[in-house]
Amino acid sequence: MKKKVLAVLLAASMCFSIAACGKDDNSQESDSSDETEVETEETARVNDTQSVDETENDSLTAETEASVQEYSEGLEFTSLGNGNAIVVGIGTCSDSVLIIPPVTPDGDTVTEIESGAFVQCNSLTNVIIPETVTKICSLAFSKCRNLTDVSIPDSVVTIDQRAFNECSSLTSVVIPESVTEISEYVFYMCSSLTSVVIPESVTTIGISAFAGCSSLAVIDLPNGLTRIEEGVFAYCSGLTSIDVPDGVTSIGWGAFEGCTSLTDINLPSTLESIESDAFEGCTSLTSIVIPENVSYIGEGILRNCSVLSTVELPTTFQTGYSMDYTQDSSVMGYSIFSVSDRLTTINGEDASTWLSNHGYNG
Repeated sequence: MKKKVLAVLLAASMCFSIAACGKDDNSQESDSSDETEVETEETARVNDTQSVDETENDSLTAETEASVQEYSEGLEFTSLGNGNAIVVGIGTCSDSVLIIPPVTPDGDTVTEIESGAFVQCNSLTNVIIPETVTKICSLAFSKCRNLTDVSIPDSVVTIDQRAFNECSSLTSVVIPESVTEISEYVFYMCSSLTSVVIPESVTTIGISAFAGCSSLAVIDLPNGLTRIEEGVFAYCSGLTSIDVPDGVTSIGWGAFEGCTSLTDINLPSTLESIESDAFEGCTSLTSIVIPENVSYIGEGILRNCSVLSTVELPTTFQTGYSMDYTQDSSVMGYSIFSVSDRLTTINGEDASTWLSNHGYNG
């Protein structure tokens, strides 16, 4: 009996030992698995952190590089001896996008672009002028025929004559509010120019400033103007309409001559004189009202306006005197209209009758 009980106890003890061993093995395996999972998660976390750090570093590097502008090198400068300098030439620079530095290699501040500094630099396509520059001298970028865009900063006060003349690829210009005068011939023959922004600060637009800008369709003139200079928009063959602002008292010789697409022009009540050939060759102009206040009309202002049909003249013109230096109504009648067979109405009357009654003899 004892032997039987002992055998049973021994068997139970062996089973317990086997179960305990199994449990230990499973526990070790579980612990090992848990440790592996923890290590995997930690590794993933480290990798993610490194990735984020690298991304942030790349972003910071890109921002730093963007903030450091690469100025054009090799340009020629002349020091003024007072801490300022002038850009005088292209030098060894071969950039198509010209970024003029605000400071020379010698530490002088760049304040001017010299006359003719970049004349006929046909390699230039874009120009960025620094905010230290106050003056663009005459012919500075003249005949840069591939120049399409120029950035003029608010620091610029003066743009001298012919500064951008014959830049035939230039498409748009924004003139800063710091400028009060657009000098003569500044954008002469810029045949691709379609958009010009002239600020209200401008009170003078020089002779032929935009003459030959054949792609210019519309332009808004500032209210501070008192005179439209001679030839200022001559042969702007794309110009379709123009509003001359109140305050303008005179329109110069040939101001709108050859504007073959001009169909609409509004003249202000402040206007007092219109000089010779002002609208000659405006072959799309069908009607015009010359304000009552006008006391001087030069020779040939509407000559060769081939489709002109209706004209309103000041009543003072009825006398035929004081309207032209000739003081001869028959000469004046001829010189204004140049026998347009489309002309049907003058001051609400039949054109032929009106001309005959006012001394025009055909």
